[in-house]
Parts: sequence; C-alpha cells; structure tokens
Amino acid sequence: MRSTVVVALCLAALLASPALAREPGPDLEAKVVRVVDGDTIKVRLLGRMPRCFRAQAVRLRHCDTPELRDNRPEIAAKAREAKAYVAERITPGMRLTLRDVGRDKYGGRMVVDVEIAGENLCRALIEEGLAVPYAGGKKVW
Repeated sequence: MRSTVVVALCLAALLASPALAREPGPDLEAKVVRVVDGDTIKVRLLGRMPRCFRAQAVRLRHCDTPELRDNRPEIAAKAREAKAYVAERITPGMRLTLRDVGRDKYGGRMVVDVEIAGENLCRALIEEGLAVPYAGGKKVW
C-alpha cells in the first residue's frame, strides 16, 4: 500500500513538473509493427509518409521498464512481464494515435503518450509495478 502511494505521488509530481512543460506536438496516426519491450514499440507512421517507410521506434513518455538484456534474473523476469503486459494491449496491425510527439535525448526514438481505451499505458505500467516514473534522467533499474 505504501509503495502505491509513493508511486502515485512521484507520478503526480513528475507530470506536473514545469521542466517537462512544452508545447505538445501534433498527434500522429500509426500502425503497430511490434512490441520491443515494456516501454518501446515499433510503429509505421500513417498519412504523410510513404507506405514503404521503415518502422519507427517509439518510447513511452514518463516511464521506464527494466531491460530485457539485464544479467540479473529477477530484473530480466520483470522486463519480460512488462513486455507481456504491453503486448496484451498493443498488437501488431493495431492503429494508435501518438500524442505529444518528441524525440529522446539521443535524437532517435519518438517519445509519446499512448492511450488505449482512455487509459494511459505508461500510468498503467507504473500502477501495476512494472515500470517506474522517468523524466529522461538517471535510470532507476
């Protein structure tokens, strides 16, 4: 119970942080190619891009899940659980609206909010204990 309260408070503070405030980018329509891990999916952007345009890596904004390649068995197990949770909700071929599009600190992956049936996927991962709040700083895992 206490950890749930702490996570909720951290998430509320993170989402209200003025450092994260910026103009939201345009919403983009995309088709899911595959789930990479708990906080990354590959999508093909729809609309302005040619159909043959290669898949783009998309990172969920404000959460971090463990890495699948972690050498610690308990962390790798948590990473597989986070990936399975996302894969239950996001399937190949599914259409998504990507909100608040930006790029990660390395300039590669798009960073977005994903909502499915009115539920923020990142918030759901955090509430399930499969991710921690993340604002682009030091990794927690």
